[in-house]
Amino acid sequence: PVTLTFASGATITKTTSANGFAFFSGFEVPDWVHVHVELPRDYFGRGLGPCPNSFTDVTLTAADFRVFNYKFVAFRAMPQFEIAAP
Repeated sequence: PVTLTFASGATITKTTSANGFAFFSGFEVPDWVHVHVELPRDYFGRGLGPCPNSFTDVTLTAADFRVFNYKFVAFRAMPQFEIAAP
């Protein structure tokens, strides 16, 4: 799920599509909005974690929406595994 939390305390949560997209529309961002993605705990028997230089949380301000009034945020994930050595 992807959750938006607004400065007012209001939240909107959506589940991603099969392709990993969640679309939000029809809201104003006067101050800021915090975006959080919850990665699945199990992905074909492996856990998922954020890719290097990626994140699971981001805070956007009204300035982020100035161009065309939309913002695309990508969260990248990769399977987690343990490396065993003899």
